[in-house]
Amino acid sequence: MKPEICLSWMKSITSMMCELSETEYTLELLDEAYKMCDTHIDELPYIRKKLDLLEYQLQVCYEEGDMEGCRRYLALIDENNQEAKEYGICKAVPDDVRKEIE
Repeated sequence: MKPEICLSWMKSITSMMCELSETEYTLELLDEAYKMCDTHIDELPYIRKKLDLLEYQLQVCYEEGDMEGCRRYLALIDENNQEAKEYGICKAVPDDVRKEIE
């Protein structure tokens, strides 16, 4: 599946699940999409989409007030940023959000 289709499809479904207060299921679906992208280790579109998915998971947790989940996804974003650095890719988390989470 192409990364843009994967993300678009998952974001549509997860947005609907969030509206239905199905946060756990939403995060599970996003995890599945992340795993699909993770099978394409050195392909730039998938590296970008993995970071987009992690950012969306962070947003879901943030909106739910789940600071533990936020810290988990923030750590994953930082870890993936380290790996993506060699390709010039970085997902920035605003400083004010980062401070609130940490």
